[in-house]
Amino acid sequence: MNAINSNEQHSSEKANRIAKILIGLGILASVCFIGSFYFMLRAPKIVIQENALFISGMYGQTIPLNDIRSVQLEESFPPGIRTNGVGGIGGIRKGHFNLKGIGPCMVYTRTTEAPFIYLTKTDGKVTIINQSNSGETEELYRKLKTHIK
Repeated sequence: MNAINSNEQHSSEKANRIAKILIGLGILASVCFIGSFYFMLRAPKIVIQENALFISGMYGQTIPLNDIRSVQLEESFPPGIRTNGVGGIGGIRKGHFNLKGIGPCMVYTRTTEAPFIYLTKTDGKVTIINQSNSGETEELYRKLKTHIK
């Protein structure tokens, strides 16, 4: 009878350990999911420093200013599809898009409101950016224009 109770107790302890491990893994997976979701939804920070345009966050990049062929301020954002990234949640769009009239491009917008800055690089690739409001976007545009020859 003691052998049966001992086996039952051992099985119960093993089941408790497995349950604790599964709960711990579930919590870890939840934290990772929430963390990555937060990182994806953070608005990109866009700054000019040391002869380059720095775009932070997920899908971020550094574009040397001498790699930018043209800078245009546009009032519209073309229709298209997001191929990889975040699109439309809280106005934030960032990542890889395929847009009508442009084709594959990178997008980093903080709002769906105009204006938008269209950067065409020397390799022909386009990057579209804007800031939280039109004033900040226009200020960034003026700064870029002074750096782009």
